Amino acid sequence: MTKAMRWGVAALTMFGGVAFGGAFAGCGDDDPVNPAPVDSGTDTTPTDTNPTPSDASDASDTAPPGADRAATLVFASPDLGGKFVCFGAFTSDPATATAPLQALGPIGRPDPADATNPAKFTALPYGAVVPLPLNSQATAALENLTTVVYLVDQNPAAMSPAKSCADMWATAKTDTKMWKSFPAKAIAKGDHGLVIMHGCQGTTPSAECGNPVAPLEFTLEKADLTTPSTFAGGGTNKVGIQFFNLSAYKGGAASPPSLQDVDVYLAPGAATPSDAGTDGGDGGDAGDAGDGGTAAGDIVKIASGLSYKGKAATSVGVSLKGDPANAVIIFTPKGEAPSCGFSLATPLCKDTWIPLSQFLTAYQPTGGGLVNNTNQFVTVAGSVVPSGGQPTIRIQFGLAKPH
Repeated sequence: MTKAMRWGVAALTMFGGVAFGGAFAGCGDDDPVNPAPVDSGTDTTPTDTNPTPSDASDASDTAPPGADRAATLVFASPDLGGKFVCFGAFTSDPATATAPLQALGPIGRPDPADATNPAKFTALPYGAVVPLPLNSQATAALENLTTVVYLVDQNPAAMSPAKSCADMWATAKTDTKMWKSFPAKAIAKGDHGLVIMHGCQGTTPSAECGNPVAPLEFTLEKADLTTPSTFAGGGTNKVGIQFFNLSAYKGGAASPPSLQDVDVYLAPGAATPSDAGTDGGDGGDAGDAGDGGTAAGDIVKIASGLSYKGKAATSVGVSLKGDPANAVIIFTPKGEAPSCGFSLATPLCKDTWIPLSQFLTAYQPTGGGLVNNTNQFVTVAGSVVPSGGQPTIRIQFGLAKPH
């Protein structure tokens, strides 16, 4: 095997050190599955949908030398729990191999006080978006070899004695739900591949997992990298948005509307504030509602008729008016325009309006969010219905770029 086919020491250093340590966003705090929602004092949606923002550190969005493609991990499975990530490169069938030819990782959250020490990495939680800092050796492996992403419960670097990701493969491969192989060129030159973990590993129906349960899957999607030719919305902050529906939530007669077969809109926020009432607590209170407000600019449709695992084929150009931090995402039944306004006078309103402020804060460290003159992939996962007292919904953002 030639040097060009190996992952390379530089890639291993990036994943294990400072450069990778900052290259993730959207992580929860103590509880990786259901971080506590922010008690903002107001309710403008049927439930309190704002999770605690990430404590991810600052990171550059500059690609390493030699990168000719990009890859991002998207953790969108509500019940997966915290995991460490390993990558392996194989010349034969991974299922029959005792170890990868080359392995990369572990990938996890660094300790802020000791960010270069892989043994102190902690697990990546639901909601994380992880841009991978690929170098020329890593991209050569993607070009020429079968690659595998696999999830492990323990940090191999923290074991006694310490292990490597290569050591973890023999055990990891026995749980076929926790890994996915990709053929050579699955992420080709010029691509931005999104490796998305979605659905649920559990089998009990729930709001966030669906009924019947949407099973845990790894899906490889390609982000649209073409800048839109037109932008709607009446503002100056221009963003290309490609939307993905990763939520299995189906709604019900006595709960907020379904997120299946929905149109998706982006609103710039209220130019005049609504009297939103008082927050009903960590679980939210669907009965709290205000007396309305008016939009600061045009409301723009960014996707049409999406159900679980659906995506917009291309990016939609949005020109936001006002502060992007005040933006709201809106889900409506297919073919129906938003009608409830910034005030939800009834918990059975057919629209679902979700303020984006806390999500935008979480994904800023890696260039995710409503950033001027960028293309972004945006997802919805989980449910607005509280699970264990807390909503599991996530609106995930990531910078879409070729490398």
